[in-house]
Amino acid sequence: MFSVSASPTIATWYGPANGAGTDGGACGYGNSVESNYGKFVTAVGNGLFKGGQECGACYQVQCSSHPACSKKPIKVVVSDQCPECNPDQFDLSGTAFGALASNGKAAELRIAGKIQINYQRVLCQYGQKIKFVVDKGSNPNYIAVNIEEEGGDGDLSKIFGATWGINSLVPGPLSIRLTTSSGRSVIANNVIPVGWHPGATYSSSVQF
Repeated sequence: MFSVSASPTIATWYGPANGAGTDGGACGYGNSVESNYGKFVTAVGNGLFKGGQECGACYQVQCSSHPACSKKPIKVVVSDQCPECNPDQFDLSGTAFGALASNGKAAELRIAGKIQINYQRVLCQYGQKIKFVVDKGSNPNYIAVNIEEEGGDGDLSKIFGATWGINSLVPGPLSIRLTTSSGRSVIANNVIPVGWHPGATYSSSVQF
């Protein structure tokens, strides 16, 4: 599905040294640890972000040019945009950046600040079914839903980031069709129930 060849680029890091970047981010996942993406997340430059359609995409990254690099690849999930970055740059969480280092050398690698890496797109794998989180700002006349943990391509086309919304009376139930960048589709039937609540998480019965 994806090219097996890796491409070179640069990586930086942001947020706390042992953190998950910053809470929230352009993709709308909120706290990535609470939303099950963990701390291995990354912001990407506009060329990779693609107007939000790469939110949730998984990449394998590997660093080998710095003496502190372990040369072992890690997998990260796109959770944010880095507008000031180069088009294909990765701005990793502090945790992910440090994980590229050999044992005991994470701090040394972070001090470097910017390193050369190789990256390639890989499939996302989640044990759970796709989750739908109703935005806390939703009300009877407006609903926004954040889609999380979609496997396979990991991304969604035709929406910005991972959030879908509509300005309309939506009492429920609500079914949602999801389509990935490769054209695969699934339908989560009646995933948003009658009497839905802002801030609630609803699990579907589907996964890519």
